[in-house]
Amino acid sequence: MIVFPALLALKTVLHSEYAHLLPKGATIIEVQPIPATARKNRALVLWMNVTSTDCPAGWEEDWTKICPESTRGCAYSGMTKVSLMDTAEARVINTLDVWGSHDAMATIGVSPSHGAKDSLDIPYRLGRGGPYYVEAPFGKPKIMLLKDYNGDGEALEFALFSAWTCSDLLTTLIGYSRRNDKVIQYPVRLSWIEPNEKPVVVSVYWVEHLFSSKPQRPGYWKYRSIYPPGVYEEYEIRYLPDREAFEGTCHVWEAPPPSH
Repeated sequence: MIVFPALLALKTVLHSEYAHLLPKGATIIEVQPIPATARKNRALVLWMNVTSTDCPAGWEEDWTKICPESTRGCAYSGMTKVSLMDTAEARVINTLDVWGSHDAMATIGVSPSHGAKDSLDIPYRLGRGGPYYVEAPFGKPKIMLLKDYNGDGEALEFALFSAWTCSDLLTTLIGYSRRNDKVIQYPVRLSWIEPNEKPVVVSVYWVEHLFSSKPQRPGYWKYRSIYPPGVYEEYEIRYLPDREAFEGTCHVWEAPPPSH
């Protein structure tokens, strides 16, 4: 078995009381209790089947707030999962296989590759100012930073980020479903509308810039993304609490879009 040096330090500081509840070889990345106001005796455990670690020489000098380094830096790679634990009974309630970012629609002509529960990069050292919260100028990011992302008034969700380029920032949302007492990855039903094409309706888990963008009001987003050499995407997305899902449209242009 390969033992990565970065994992040795990680395992010495994390919550060993959960390790025996997970499959052999699982590496716990982070543990986050659910607020007792939502449900007592619950915690989320982010863990991976780590297949590699990467910490490129000189990455701190090359680090920017918007390019791929902003979501990688020094990172673990592998299948990524989130388990909901009953901390009183020491048992796993459910485990989520996190869909990878190739599930997303991207710019013109790119369709999602469904079935993409693939390897993810989860950073363990980043610079401050990118999509993940880092307290020091360079340090360990807080991955499961619970916030009220969906606008339902409860801070029970955290976002994952994957920057493909300096323009493409893919985002997905994972959180605790109080209704079903389980951890879920929130789907987005998206109508993808390109010029002179029939709209395509897809269900995806990763959307460009969604959970890094400020909503116009709780549970409602309207924003525009621009990609060189002149592709425009305009999103309008809302949260549907009854479905625990998001729904919206993306209008795509290859020239400046109509003004409003």
